[in-house]
Amino acid sequence: MAKVLIVYGTTSGNTEWVVTNVSKSLTAGGHEVTTERCEMSEPSSIPNYDVILLACPTYNVGKLQENFDEYYKKFITNKFDGKKFACIALGDSKLYDIFGGSKDFLEKGVKAVGGIQILPTLMIDGMVYGRETEWETWGTALGKVINGNT
Repeated sequence: MAKVLIVYGTTSGNTEWVVTNVSKSLTAGGHEVTTERCEMSEPSSIPNYDVILLACPTYNVGKLQENFDEYYKKFITNKFDGKKFACIALGDSKLYDIFGGSKDFLEKGVKAVGGIQILPTLMIDGMVYGRETEWETWGTALGKVINGNT
């Protein structure tokens, strides 16, 4: 099975909650999962993994969460040609005109480093609690794609 690295940014804990549930699904599927908060992670560790999952909420007007923005600036200076990526973007369409702007950053970043996005970005609107089966379902789908069973 695959070695999966999940790098995420969180301020309020919502992204961490989603990542925890996705990680459970991937682990249940037999994958070895490492989760790292972006401020504790370095892009230089990416080559050690088969699949990278980037997860970030949208802050202010379509921007990356502050800590993830710092990670992103380092991330896009690298080349990870052919590396497999997946993305999770959170936002709130009720509070902001630009919903889920982190999605655009994440997807552009994957392309900029030569990565391959293997599943459409999981877009999350609003509160995350009580919706765990949504994240687990997406995580299971990701695990199937990783295994080559689409």
